[in-house]
Amino acid sequence: MLLAAAIGAVILAGLWFAAWQWRGEPAQAAEWYDIARTVAFAFAALGVLPAGYIAYVRQRTQDWQLRENRREQDHREQVEATRIAELAAKIDRDTADIQMANDRADQAAHRARYGEAAAQLGHGNAAIRLAGVYAMAQLADDWADPDARQQCVDVLCAYLRMPWPMLNASTEPDPGEVQVRETVVRVITAHLRSDASRSWSGCNFDFTGAQFPTGTYDFKDAQFGEGTTAKFAKAAFTGADVIFEGPTFTDGQVFFDSAQFTSGLVTFDGAQFTGGTVTFRGARFTGGKVTFDWAAKFTGGRVTFSAAKFTGGEVSFFAATLTGGWVGFDWAAFTGGTVTFDRAAFTGGQVTFDRATFTGGRVAFPGATFTAGVVTRDGAEFRGWPPPEPGPILAEDHAG
Repeated sequence: MLLAAAIGAVILAGLWFAAWQWRGEPAQAAEWYDIARTVAFAFAALGVLPAGYIAYVRQRTQDWQLRENRREQDHREQVEATRIAELAAKIDRDTADIQMANDRADQAAHRARYGEAAAQLGHGNAAIRLAGVYAMAQLADDWADPDARQQCVDVLCAYLRMPWPMLNASTEPDPGEVQVRETVVRVITAHLRSDASRSWSGCNFDFTGAQFPTGTYDFKDAQFGEGTTAKFAKAAFTGADVIFEGPTFTDGQVFFDSAQFTSGLVTFDGAQFTGGTVTFRGARFTGGKVTFDWAAKFTGGRVTFSAAKFTGGEVSFFAATLTGGWVGFDWAAFTGGTVTFDRAAFTGGQVTFDRATFTGGRVAFPGATFTAGVVTRDGAEFRGWPPPEPGPILAEDHAG
């Protein structure tokens, strides 16, 4: 390039010199000046072409460099993304390993606590057994596994099913044991209320065959929602009070099937039945009292005494409201005892006595009001009292 410029400069100098020599002859000088000018333009053009080529090459080089830089950047980003992904995977694996180790440690600690609480519940000292109740309940709260929680609940329920220890071989239950058993129920109820910090709703509570000779067992305001089941089947109520005041039954169930009521009180006063069920199938009433009094509301729930035997005792629905629920005494046998619906309000509910047998006893509706509800016996409906014919359902009682 430099050589071409030098040659061009020499040629131009010669042409300008020749034009200068012919300066005395204007025609000759003008011709040489034109030639010099043309040659200058030619060399200028020859200079532009290399410059354009150089610019083109430079642009190509820059584009290539940009592509290379972008390719390198993409590669670095891909390498970094791979590194980050591998690091994240390693963190996940390490976290999973740590979690598994923690879970194993927690399970081992929970099992150890379970063994200690169970040992306390089996101790000969009532105070230590009481501590065991709280320890087992706390473990149920801390154990995230629902099956493990149910296992803790099962142990507490099983305690109530155990035979009563006697104090100094006497016939009276140990007062300390009464307190322990009352505490078991109190702890369970606390976990079934709406304000429970850790709910046990959905658990099963099995008190099958439990004996209640004394004490007060308070399930007040418990929420028996979907999945919550309490079983008192074949339980013996021989002197204790079992209180279900103000509970809500939406889809939960309580079973007293084949239970024995010889004394004491079981009360559902103020209970709300909107879908739940309480059953006394085959229960035996020879004493004691079961009440559904004072604003107990049946708007869709069911209470059944089917095949129950009444030879004493009382079942009361004083001032209860039936707007859609059902109370059934089908196949029940009345040879004594009393069932009363004193001042109950029937605005849509139903009470049935289908195939019930009456050889004694008393079923009464004094002061009850019927605006839409119905009482049936063997398919016959009684909407006003007294019934059309005197019968076992007391003709002397009447309702508006």
